[in-house]
Amino acid sequence: MLKHTFASLLILPIVAAFAGCATDKERTGDLPATIERVDLDRFAGKWYEISHMPQFFETDCLAGTIEYTKESDGHFKVVSICHKKTYDGKTVIKEGTAHVLDSASNAKFSLHLGGSEHEQWIIGLDPEYRWVVMGSPNRRSLRLLSRMPSVDVTTHDMMKAIAKEKGYETERLVTTAAPTLP
Repeated sequence: MLKHTFASLLILPIVAAFAGCATDKERTGDLPATIERVDLDRFAGKWYEISHMPQFFETDCLAGTIEYTKESDGHFKVVSICHKKTYDGKTVIKEGTAHVLDSASNAKFSLHLGGSEHEQWIIGLDPEYRWVVMGSPNRRSLRLLSRMPSVDVTTHDMMKAIAKEKGYETERLVTTAAPTLP
């Protein structure tokens, strides 16, 4: 009996530590809602990154763009460009592909870029396709993108509010857009 109690005492902290690795939303399976429908032809094109949650594979990346080019097979060719450490720093280019995971909404993508694969869901989209909010279903990745190199404070705050409402930790966002020139 004493052996079982001792073993339980050793195992309990390990189980608790692993249980603590997931957020409450991840444990309950509460996934962020996507927008109702994306017109892929309007979505295609060049997007400027305004803010993102830092990821280990893109540290010190500023003034980024991502371009989605629709291919004849329905997939997208994806080219991501950013500058290391400064707005005119060394250019980093990553190429890859994206394909739609949910043809009912066209709002869920599998993105293969720079040797990694992850899902990006469109959780907010301007009706005129001037900006988009994209995040991963586990809420560890978030990007605020615009058709222009910068957005006004009101638009940026609105984009962040959409993400926060859907459970993303917007306080982790880093602004990466080049400063607006007067």
